[in-house]
Amino acid sequence: MPRQTTSIPQVIICDTLLSRIRGQMFRKKPVTCVLSFPKEGHISLHTWFCRYALDMYFLDAKKKVVSIQKKVRPWRFCSGHGKYVVEVPAGKNVTLSTLQLD
Repeated sequence: MPRQTTSIPQVIICDTLLSRIRGQMFRKKPVTCVLSFPKEGHISLHTWFCRYALDMYFLDAKKKVVSIQKKVRPWRFCSGHGKYVVEVPAGKNVTLSTLQLD
């Protein structure tokens, strides 16, 4: 059976320091967050105060996926290298081309 992709109903762009800090914290319903950092490098993230597990896609400056952290549960840390991080509720089969990261 082929994998089905899910359209993403709500995408939040987090391109300021405060929006990146907030990310998924305290949200009652799962959303997709795209975290954009000023430059490519090592990124450390946490899932404190998140109510659900997340899949984290780390993208380089050319928007190519360089690593994936699956099912990062609440109150955990994860890290990777990149310029962008796409946080998706765990288990969603999404294609990153649907995000239109321009």
